[in-house]
Amino acid sequence: SPGTAVEKSKLIQYGENQVSIFRKSLQGFHVLARSDQFNNSVSNIGNPACYKVLYNFIDTTAGKINVLDIYCAKESKVYLISFQSDSNKYSLYLPIIKLMVNSLKLP
Repeated sequence: SPGTAVEKSKLIQYGENQVSIFRKSLQGFHVLARSDQFNNSVSNIGNPACYKVLYNFIDTTAGKINVLDIYCAKESKVYLISFQSDSNKYSLYLPIIKLMVNSLKLP
């Protein structure tokens, strides 16, 4: 519906604004994938109307960190679900995160 398209475009804009902030503030920041670029293991996490960004950065203490941010909108609110993990353990935890995220219901 037209309302959904407008809401989705605002959600994408919000997510991309966050990416711009992270690009300037996180060392070694690199976007790995966005909603339309995910493989099957990530694409079916959360509501399809949500906007997803997978990126990594270098933490001076912990090393390379992978982050999956999922931005969802309902009415006039934006909800962020964020999963962060050591890049070496990311794929190990992803199936658990997938179950958790898919079980969430927005108020």
